Amino acid sequence: MAKKEKLREINLEGTSLIDKELNIIFNSSSFNEISGFDFINEEKTNLRDIVHPEDRDEIISLLHELILKPGNSKTCNFRAVNANGDYIWLKCIYTNRLHEREIEAIVCNFREITTKKVSEDLLQRSTQELSAYKYALDEAAIVAITDQKGVITHVNDNFCKISKYSRKELIGQDHRIINSSFHSKAFIRNLWHTIANGKIWKNEMRNKAKDGSFYWVDTTIIPFLNKEGKPYQYLAIRSDITERKLIEDQVKKAKEKEIINKSAQIENLLENITDGFIAIDENRCYTYANQEVGKMLYVDPASLIGKNIWQLFPNLVGSATYEAIEMALTKKKYVLNEDYYSPLNLWQENRIYPSENGIWMFIRNISGRKISEIEKSILTSIRQIFNQNFNENQTLT
Repeated sequence: MAKKEKLREINLEGTSLIDKELNIIFNSSSFNEISGFDFINEEKTNLRDIVHPEDRDEIISLLHELILKPGNSKTCNFRAVNANGDYIWLKCIYTNRLHEREIEAIVCNFREITTKKVSEDLLQRSTQELSAYKYALDEAAIVAITDQKGVITHVNDNFCKISKYSRKELIGQDHRIINSSFHSKAFIRNLWHTIANGKIWKNEMRNKAKDGSFYWVDTTIIPFLNKEGKPYQYLAIRSDITERKLIEDQVKKAKEKEIINKSAQIENLLENITDGFIAIDENRCYTYANQEVGKMLYVDPASLIGKNIWQLFPNLVGSATYEAIEMALTKKKYVLNEDYYSPLNLWQENRIYPSENGIWMFIRNISGRKISEIEKSILTSIRQIFNQNFNENQTLT
């Protein structure tokens, strides 16, 4: 009884006694509650029997070293099996009190840290994933971060390259430094109204580089919100679409589809862009398809000419792409849509322009971006789960 009374003075969450042979000779009731084992009424149990195989050698080595140092203490974390056969994490402080007559044991003061350990591991993996996403984003996109007032606090190398400004010239400025004066005041007001209210803004913008040249970017601005739901900074992700806008401008200037077929300059441009391009007449038949469309569909683009799009691809009927094309044809209006084509495992962005005899359609493969968005959604869910678990168990820390 004297041993147990003295042990209560140094008790943290629970206490165990271990002899020189690493047999567990005593456990406080808290260990029995945590593990589900009733060691009090059982024969001697050796520490080796409950420690996870991957942690066993480290723990045994630590205790053998500690046995040679009376009065010393060592701290470690390890996994121990419970009565259900599952492993739980324990944080333990071992103290050599073998030399004390009233104790004559290695004293282990412990607490369970399973939830905390799992949360830490989850946070580490999330942090590693976020670093990987940041690297991928910096490699593939034009990135800038601004504070609440729009002052630039970060730009990546791609931003500097396309704007022709150095990072030093950009940091501390706002985006008026690249304003081309192309967009109306109403356009800019809508942008700021959207993001100031915590919503994501997407559109195309024409900007002006340091040397006076113009460039177009497909832009997404994401507000970062504080606990009150107010933006404290904005992340702008852009992609260079200058080439595509140049082609679109020249195509829109063509009055009839025959001009596309006869203009060597326009045809040369259409065959060298990274987007797919098709022209469809009012009968829904192909009148033009560039090489990029052939690559997407794994066909010779010439084989499409004269064929009805819905007869060639009946599984598209009723899809978002079908609705978009039909709207552009019947209502003679520009349509932008995104859709997934499962036979090719292809996410596509379609920009559809009405012409006098049908439509012109630019098709961009956005599978990489859509996968990143899905991964980001999954990562956000993981982080929410971590935060919930962490808040519920922060007393363990």
